[in-house]
Amino acid sequence: MVDTIINIEELTQKLKEEIERNRCNIIGIDGLDGTGKALLAKKLENMLKANRISLDSCLDRNKGSYRDHIDYIRLKQDLDSFITRRSLLIIEGVLLLEILNKINIVPSKIIYVEPMDNSTKKYDFERIMKEELSDLLEYYNCEQKKWPNLNFRFQKEVVEYHKKYNPVEKVDLKFKHLAGSLA
Repeated sequence: MVDTIINIEELTQKLKEEIERNRCNIIGIDGLDGTGKALLAKKLENMLKANRISLDSCLDRNKGSYRDHIDYIRLKQDLDSFITRRSLLIIEGVLLLEILNKINIVPSKIIYVEPMDNSTKKYDFERIMKEELSDLLEYYNCEQKKWPNLNFRFQKEVVEYHKKYNPVEKVDLKFKHLAGSLA
């Protein structure tokens, strides 16, 4: 079982150690939408002097689902340019493992950003992932108040991804930040 880190400095130190041992050149950051992946990626980009790509920056909004929105050719070209230069790279986004798998990219380290505790309701994320689709949708219904642009189709994709790829169990590190700790 992977420990959950709640301190950005501790997370950065662990990654620096792996980088120094040449065990890390691509860091993937995965997690549910709205958990702080992009914010964590920006912090790590500065602290590690890395390059950063967000899957959201490769969206073609004229297509159907999130998976279909990704411009895979552009994403692969962007990633290959960093890989060729052997630059430290941080990639963040929802459905990360599935999308990178489609373009044959394997991160050397994967961080899963766990949902923050919500002051109105706390979620046992590992329990939710073991339950049915409706339990994770319950999480999203609560999040809908904070993120009104969510849609059911996207939510279903995220649930299906977690069921199929089980990213929570495939990561090297888990990160759970306290509200405001990354600001």
